[in-house]
Amino acid sequence: MAHNFKSSLDAIDSLRKKNDDKSGEMALRSYDLAMIKDKEKPGSFDQVFKQEYSTAYNQLSFRKKVAAAFFDTSAVTQSKKDYTEFTEKFKKDKPDSLTNEEAQSLLDKYIANSVYGKIQPLMSVYTSDPKYQMMFPAIKGYNWAGVAPVQNVTELADPNMKYKLLMELTGFAAKGQEKTAKNEINGGIGEVARKINLHVAAGVPQKNIDVVVIVHAGALFALLNNEKYKRKYGIDNPNTTMIKDLQKFGARIIVCGQAMTFLGLEMGDCLLINLRVISFMM
Repeated sequence: MAHNFKSSLDAIDSLRKKNDDKSGEMALRSYDLAMIKDKEKPGSFDQVFKQEYSTAYNQLSFRKKVAAAFFDTSAVTQSKKDYTEFTEKFKKDKPDSLTNEEAQSLLDKYIANSVYGKIQPLMSVYTSDPKYQMMFPAIKGYNWAGVAPVQNVTELADPNMKYKLLMELTGFAAKGQEKTAKNEINGGIGEVARKINLHVAAGVPQKNIDVVVIVHAGALFALLNNEKYKRKYGIDNPNTTMIKDLQKFGARIIVCGQAMTFLGLEMGDCLLINLRVISFMM
């Protein structure tokens, strides 16, 4: 934030030495070197960054190249959104000071928004190779439901075996994220999609994958139909498409009748087709 790129570079090199990882903060290090050079020779940033990043990237292992490919245009969009929401909150609340934790979070979000937004297009030429990209063989629409490519796999799935997946969802939001979770696909629902993608990517056919999802407690709010969700949270339900895609795949979603009673929900409040209800579990 202070544009002291030499100090930033020294800090990165110190962290690399401490962690014994020469690839640590590779993109940010390339950015610092390019900014230092750009001060000496204005207009040289893009060329220097590409040169530094290319040299560092080509030395990475397969696994680390896959990790580098995680940062794509969707990550830039999300970082911009996170930074905007974070700063708007402080503008609204007008606090007298920031805690160390809040200051660190602000710094991280500022870097993600201002720095990575600038360099991601320059990185993409190296990170867009399909063999390093996340795969979404069955369910799309949620970044964290992707499957990372892996080399030298020794334990393979049996495509002839029947896989019965039973998952239980209980939460609407992680602790401290209740205010923002309403805007995103529920993490539990996204993880169901990821488990399905993992099996399909491993070669298991859809006919051999049985999925049952039991939904309890606050997770039920992610299943509200759009009218009810909008009335409760003021926006359209971001989970609608994902839930429909899961059901198209064949996932059976069962809600807890006890939780529906305690939360004051009716069958018609949910967006599910062929909704199933369980009274209790042993």
